[in-house]
Amino acid sequence: MKLVTHDGIFHADDVFAAAALLAAFPGAALDRTRNPQRAATAHVAFDVGGGAYDHHQRGGNGARPNGIPYAAFGLVWKAYGPEMVAGLGGYTSVETGWLFTAADAVDRMLVQQIDAADNGYALSGPPVIDGVRGVSVSSVIAWLNDERRPEQAFETALGIADTILRNVVRQAANQVDGAAAMRAALHRMRAVSYTHLTLPTNREV
Repeated sequence: MKLVTHDGIFHADDVFAAAALLAAFPGAALDRTRNPQRAATAHVAFDVGGGAYDHHQRGGNGARPNGIPYAAFGLVWKAYGPEMVAGLGGYTSVETGWLFTAADAVDRMLVQQIDAADNGYALSGPPVIDGVRGVSVSSVIAWLNDERRPEQAFETALGIADTILRNVVRQAANQVDGAAAMRAALHRMRAVSYTHLTLPTNREV
């Protein structure tokens, strides 16, 4: 499988999209280029070319029901989220429904924040302390750009994104399993029959 994204300055959305796709499809080759002919030969071209997994075209490329617009990461996650969860977490024998649920959890935990930042969609207000801002994943990835060695810098960012993704997927899996265990426990509690508990009807006072 051939993957294509743009070269030059990278952002969290293309870096995390690349890390997730490479985990989902082992053996895939990533080509960073803006050459239209090379992009046209890709199985998945993201954050470049104006296609299904790009969001730079006029009007963007859709938004979630909550209003957060899709960036490249969210677009590929929407298409391949379950496969990405399986690849990142090493889940080879779980139900498809579980993978979809875990992918939705990762979208809420991480993907939406990265998409929002890339699209300039504010998720928080002004800084509490003037001149001091919180650090986001998107900021950390952006700081890794180095025009002196752009490809090496991208590889460094890719490794960090891969580590973050694998940990977030593990946390999401724990959430999904915990919620399932809670539902099962509640179901068992509701299923308990109390018909064997009878009160005496002729009790003397």
